[in-house]
Amino acid sequence: MPKSNAKPSKRDIVVKALRSKHGASVEKICGLTEWKEHSVRAELSRLRKAGFSFERLHANRVGLAATYRITAEPSMAMTAGSSS
Repeated sequence: MPKSNAKPSKRDIVVKALRSKHGASVEKICGLTEWKEHSVRAELSRLRKAGFSFERLHANRVGLAATYRITAEPSMAMTAGSSS
């Protein structure tokens, strides 16, 4: 049984940021996780492979960093995997 005061994983931190109403930029996630930009992009790729879908906001607006927001999450059946 996990401890209630356990520190959240960096993936949990990233997913929480991406679930927020306004999403999160790569720079914001770098600040939250202390990762470099290439590590954040790799994690976004791993989340996509795991079944998450993202919306990219502000991508073409001058002066605004691209912001990502989760639009769909994998179903429990996909994340649980098969034990057979």
